[in-house]
Amino acid sequence: MRKAFIFLALAVLISGCSEEDPTAIAKNWVSENAPTFLQDEDNELLHINTDEIEENVYEVEFSFANSSWLYGNIDDEELVIPAKTEHNIVLVVVDDEVVRAFINEEYDEMEGKLYINLSDPEIEEFKRRIKRNRENDGLDPLDTEELREQAKDMAVRHTIANNFYHKINAATATEREIEEYFDDLLDENWTEAGITNQDEYFEYQWEQGFTREEILETVTLEIKTNNLFEVLVEDTVIEENQLREKYDEANTSGDLPDYEEAREDIKSYIIRNALLEEWNKRKEEAKIITNE
Repeated sequence: MRKAFIFLALAVLISGCSEEDPTAIAKNWVSENAPTFLQDEDNELLHINTDEIEENVYEVEFSFANSSWLYGNIDDEELVIPAKTEHNIVLVVVDDEVVRAFINEEYDEMEGKLYINLSDPEIEEFKRRIKRNRENDGLDPLDTEELREQAKDMAVRHTIANNFYHKINAATATEREIEEYFDDLLDENWTEAGITNQDEYFEYQWEQGFTREEILETVTLEIKTNNLFEVLVEDTVIEENQLREKYDEANTSGDLPDYEEAREDIKSYIIRNALLEEWNKRKEEAKIITNE
């Protein structure tokens, strides 16, 4: 009787790990095929949920953390900015086969493509901003098609940047940081114009067509950018020969300080360019989805 019980227990265990188990199928697929997950050799996959959404069709969700914020395969020559990033991956298993795998509802691990959904209100908001900025700068208005294309481009860049900052630096700027930001801003640029406090600054910008919410959004993003960038520069390792090479390129006129003094600025420059290249790469490769 004891032998029969042990045999039954083993049979249940084996059947639970069989390829017909959608969770096991999805986990095996991620472990062997998902390029973002495979960036880190010792990555751990945490099972969140498995739902049967219809007969023989399952949605399986996992989470994992990467040491980089990049999606997909990383080129050996690419500068990897260290930024621990939490990811969620949702896979669809149909008849024991993975047919879909999306990370953070925006990156297709099977196609290697970023998907960006733009709503009409988002596009209209950026059209409004472009028109207002051109009016303030005394520029001629754009025709309808060019205005929409520029608005879509701005919305895509805004979405990519916001997603990046949210994933690796979700905390917002503190009230104290915002207060200090405005103290510095007003001291440097606005006192001579008679603007000495935040309320006067907001009132002035309101006359230019900018809302309080838009200003605070911009300020918060800039504070978060500066905070994050200090960490990235500190944590990123760049080979000394690469720093020296970039210094020599930038110092052809001999106007820069000596190498040791300029080293941190050169490192900062390389990291900024790496981030900019990655954002542009994402934008160019993205599949843009609108209501058109």
